[in-house]
Amino acid sequence: MSNNADLTPFLTGFETHNKKCSIPKEQWARRLLPSLSEKVMKAYSRIKADQRKDYNVIKVAIERDLYRRKLDEKQMRRRGPLYY
Repeated sequence: MSNNADLTPFLTGFETHNKKCSIPKEQWARRLLPSLSEKVMKAYSRIKADQRKDYNVIKVAIERDLYRRKLDEKQMRRRGPLYY
């Protein structure tokens, strides 16, 4: 997954694939990690160690991080260029 805009369709496809293949949900987190971009992995790294095996926790964390970044980008565009 290279683009943040691809997150929702990617996760939907990921979940659909895992369900069709009857992959136990307990394995989803481990299977998801190799597909995450460096930016998304930063959100993952902020999850408590004991929760990193829970796919739903990971999904919520990366969705929140993406939402936060989108808000930051919107605010930056509204402010315009910064002069120092």
